[in-house]
Amino acid sequence: MEREDTIPPLPSITFNGNIEQLNIGSTVTNNYNDGEPKESATAKGQNINAIDKAQLRDEIIEYVGRIESFYSVAWQQHYKELWNDILDMPVVAIKVYNRGYQHDTNFNRNLVGNIIGFLDRFKLYQGTIVPGKFTHALARGGKGKSVREALSGALDPEISEAIKLLMSSKKYI
Repeated sequence: MEREDTIPPLPSITFNGNIEQLNIGSTVTNNYNDGEPKESATAKGQNINAIDKAQLRDEIIEYVGRIESFYSVAWQQHYKELWNDILDMPVVAIKVYNRGYQHDTNFNRNLVGNIIGFLDRFKLYQGTIVPGKFTHALARGGKGKSVREALSGALDPEISEAIKLLMSSKKYI
């Protein structure tokens, strides 16, 4: 019979989350490497370094081109140049290529929608923005509810200031 004082102590174990069943002596998978979490499969798919930014830029330009008929006649020739300049801004680039939890696009559709709405103050569009019409055009007839809300949503102050500076310093028309 073994005495209690000769049994080695169990290692300290910390659990995060729920434990359905604990089997003493079972193998535990360590998802950490030197204290840093391993990258999950979904995170690997969303890795900003792995994203082809040129392709995403083309997708964004195509997306804002869906409302080409809403741009004033003068701006229809220049919206691509304007959007390329906007996408070149570091304050925009750091956020626009991260789509977050949005579906059906590979970029931050809400941020693009916020910028489209913000650009209304510079008289880029014929008349004022009608969210339903813009949403319908951007979603190509689909629902597009999230972009509808984004069209009238507040834009990050850093981005709005950068766009104001761009619009005051560069002449497109």
